[in-house]
Amino acid sequence: IAWGGRPLAGDRQSTDGNAKRYTTKIFRARDGAALVGFAGSASLGMEMLHWFEEGADPSKFPELQKVKGENVNMLVVWKDGCIEEFGRTAYAEQIDGPFVALGCGHAFAMAAMHCGRNAVEAVELTCQLDAHCGGGADFLTFED
Repeated sequence: IAWGGRPLAGDRQSTDGNAKRYTTKIFRARDGAALVGFAGSASLGMEMLHWFEEGADPSKFPELQKVKGENVNMLVVWKDGCIEEFGRTAYAEQIDGPFVALGCGHAFAMAAMHCGRNAVEAVELTCQLDAHCGGGADFLTFED
């Protein structure tokens, strides 16, 4: 998952042991007020997305998300420019800076964006370099 100012981009690969599967990891949320992407377990990512869409009530935070090694990281980019990352708690970290990337290929994506690539190009490059990334890049903007 990569954000470099526009668009939000994510690869499509989900890895289960030695098996590759393909899925969507980025979504519009809160009636278009936010773009959301997750890295990690796709099923837990969908549970986190549902929790977020339902208002992100800390008392309803997914229990499995609290377990080290089972959790996903979820990036939320708000239309007003605020960037948040949810990890193992119901409370987001505020992200400052022009670039952010999540997932196993985050270092490749960050390096690509620092070298002038946009988020989509960064994810496409990461798909070529990281064994757990692939399937091409999906992307979303607020303008779509």
